Amino acid sequence: MTDGLYQVGLLAERTRAYGRQLCEGVASYAAERGDWTLTPLEMDDLVPAKLKRMDGFIVRPMDDALARLFIGTGKPIVDVFYRKPIPGVGVVDTNHVEVAHFAAEHFLARHFTSFAYCGYDGVRFSDTRREAFVQTLARRAFDCTCYMTPASAMRRFDDDIIRHERISADADNAALKKWLSRLPPHTALFCCHDRRAYQVLRLCRTLGIRVPQDLAILGVDNDTLLCSFASPMISSIEIGR
Repeated sequence: MTDGLYQVGLLAERTRAYGRQLCEGVASYAAERGDWTLTPLEMDDLVPAKLKRMDGFIVRPMDDALARLFIGTGKPIVDVFYRKPIPGVGVVDTNHVEVAHFAAEHFLARHFTSFAYCGYDGVRFSDTRREAFVQTLARRAFDCTCYMTPASAMRRFDDDIIRHERISADADNAALKKWLSRLPPHTALFCCHDRRAYQVLRLCRTLGIRVPQDLAILGVDNDTLLCSFASPMISSIEIGR
């Protein structure tokens, strides 16, 4: 602490709506406290000598090496990504089950009877949303068709995918296109986030699938910029700030 202020390092990707809103929320909380000085961290700042001068961290540790770097400082850490449990590290995470429940109820209230889910297999938040969506529908006696990522396109949701994931297409573009073409008309499709929903919408256009007449698409994060680029505009669940 210097001059009565805690020096708090903040490391979060800012290319997605969720990451930007996360940073806005942390900044608002820091302003309310009045005794925090926030320092946005870049990759060049991630060296022990610089990090040890800080009093604590709010971070999204995308891999084990990054987690070990922050743990090595001996300072308090809040993980706002929760890739997996880290002993001694606090966690703030989205309630993915509640998000999926809301999506299912949204579609059920509009009298859909055919349902599908599209995300990334092996990615914790996507898997959790898929399972909760399927279970919510099952309790109402409905089945759900789930897209399964081909082994050749499986990737970790870490710094690599954050940097290299394309908005309009992903590594599994061909398999996803084939899966979409098999969905029956009037299907309600829940996507793990808005970027996935945008990819699906683009493919629907090439396949002649009408949105929302043939396929109703719902994303997550309410990325207003990305959703407004889409035609028609993507409907999305806003995560509470």
